[in-house]
Amino acid sequence: MILSSRETSTAIKLDDLESNPTIDYMIGEESFWKGSDYASYLLTKIGDSSGTGGQHSVTYEKDSGLPDGQYYLYMFDNNYGKSNTRPDYDWTANVKGIQTSFATGTHSRYYKYLVDENARTYKLVKSFNVPYSSIVSSVQELGNGTVLVDSGTKGLFGVYSDDGTPISQWTMGLMKNIIYRVYQYDFSGFYFA
Repeated sequence: MILSSRETSTAIKLDDLESNPTIDYMIGEESFWKGSDYASYLLTKIGDSSGTGGQHSVTYEKDSGLPDGQYYLYMFDNNYGKSNTRPDYDWTANVKGIQTSFATGTHSRYYKYLVDENARTYKLVKSFNVPYSSIVSSVQELGNGTVLVDSGTKGLFGVYSDDGTPISQWTMGLMKNIIYRVYQYDFSGFYFA
């Protein structure tokens, strides 16, 4: 099972969930976990990409063209740094370009990592900027080279090309709520019995 811990800006993989849950690995900012008992679980980042600032809808994607132990994880990176349990942590000093305002920011991001469990590494292989949303939100690869993105606090959702070019966008009039998630289903093979 892969979990998203938004406040720690960490994706966590658990093993043996049914009988003896254990942490297999974590993907997060090394400086956030430094000196803790959890630092040894961090995968090594390949490259100099910016880390995440919170994330939502982390999705596992197997690819038959990859060797065993490799797969993709993609997510909505909120690009918002705040941790109530670590108020002393300076997000702006450790994550390049991160936003610290709940209400306003320049952008959030679609992020896609290549995870190699054998080498214990991860690498950013694709990203593009999307409208800023400090919390909630989602992304979904649609299988036709497009990505469905929900920037929840903005009340925006839309479809983007593989390189991040907006194809279409819709706005929901927000009163006091936000758009939590947006997913597309085709209901192929679905019927009522």
